[in-house]
Amino acid sequence: MAERLGHQQRACEGGFWSEYSVCVADAECQENVEQRRACGQNGRGSERRVCLGGLWGQCSCQDPDVCSDGAGRFMDCPDVVDEAMSRCVAGAWGPYSVCPLPHPRTLPVQVVDVPNTPVELAIDTRGRQNNFETLCAEATGGDTLVTVRIAAAGRYPFTVTQADFDTVLSLRAVCEEVEAELACYDNTTLLRSGLDVDLEIGEYALLVDGVRGAVGTATVRIERAPPVPRCVAEGNEIHPNATPIEFPTTLEGEVICPVADRADYFGFQPEHPGLVFANMRPFAPHPGGESWGGFYGAGGNGIGVTQQSDGPFDVIAYAPAAAAYFFHVSNGSLAGTMAYDLVFNYSPTLSCEGWQRPGCQSCVDAYEPNNNINEPEAIALNQLMAPVSTCNRDFDFFAVQITADRDFRVVVNIRMMLGDLDLLVTDDREGPTLTLVQNGLQWTYTGRVARNARSFVRVYMDPGEAFYDLRVTQ
Repeated sequence: MAERLGHQQRACEGGFWSEYSVCVADAECQENVEQRRACGQNGRGSERRVCLGGLWGQCSCQDPDVCSDGAGRFMDCPDVVDEAMSRCVAGAWGPYSVCPLPHPRTLPVQVVDVPNTPVELAIDTRGRQNNFETLCAEATGGDTLVTVRIAAAGRYPFTVTQADFDTVLSLRAVCEEVEAELACYDNTTLLRSGLDVDLEIGEYALLVDGVRGAVGTATVRIERAPPVPRCVAEGNEIHPNATPIEFPTTLEGEVICPVADRADYFGFQPEHPGLVFANMRPFAPHPGGESWGGFYGAGGNGIGVTQQSDGPFDVIAYAPAAAAYFFHVSNGSLAGTMAYDLVFNYSPTLSCEGWQRPGCQSCVDAYEPNNNINEPEAIALNQLMAPVSTCNRDFDFFAVQITADRDFRVVVNIRMMLGDLDLLVTDDREGPTLTLVQNGLQWTYTGRVARNARSFVRVYMDPGEAFYDLRVTQ
């Protein structure tokens, strides 16, 4: 009997059969039923079809042995944080690459996925050997490796936010190849080293090392930077049009353009004499130059030392009167747009009218008896001593422990001075005197002593008294 493919109908009318109707095809299958079978060139694939409307749908073979040229697939490697990869060539998967051998001197290797939110890494190089070289420094300390997986293309700052040793950061595309280094930085201030790199999606090797054998602990922050703001001149490119600010103030996303908008000015007028602070944090690339920042009086006279850096920096100055001042920011690049955040603060110092007269303030030296060179007041690096006073022709002695073999900086802001000022720095009690440089009411010294040496800061008034702020940084 032939297979039935369809059917016709006829009806009985008045005792007679009518003609047959047009043939209607029967359904091929039961609704929503599916069928599967093996397929592919090696029989490892699978194809599937589903019954819809009484008819079988089309099917296609999903063959794991056939691929699109250039595609890649990965396999986890044993005993090491890495993956082997196979690439598709001529429509077929090639063999997996060889897994790297474990690196016993640097394992375990941290792996971090960097999304849009910042990531902080705890680094400890103590007890590790020196296995890798860098292009930017004598990195002979213990190594720590971090595999960084970037999920979205963009600009990524890598910043050391805490460290107790002289760190070096190196980012490379291939872990073992120094020639594959994308960026390298040997910090000079411990807390402000960092990289700023444009990265595509993928994996990178971050090496944290130490200068000249240094080891210790550190915290490294990785984040995806916001896009560079659109370059628009705001109108405050000259100081008569300075943007007025109050204290405290945080400005975010400020922009300086490379041509028409090479500087920004911010104006303020404190109610009393006092210290003014600015924390400058550039976050957009500005190749070819540094950022500059400084406080000035309304007539353009500087009231402190202008700072410059290719990274974040602080500016501290003493505003000696309740008058108009401005803060000036400039872009050292002739080609790039600079975007930055800026934080302002102010600490008033009350003094009587005409404060140059003797007896205007009752001079009380809180650090007595540190007028003996054998009994200096111990202070920490980066500690702001404010305010400090010295009275009646006394010396003030402060001892600072230098923790690394590199330059340190002494900054003294004079709040009030009666008499002639004599500020000296020595690298030991009997060593040579290192004289500070005067710039208005701020004195600075930059020098170097041997690592772990004690440096002594001596403040001497002849005659009279002074009120001042002191900070030693490295």
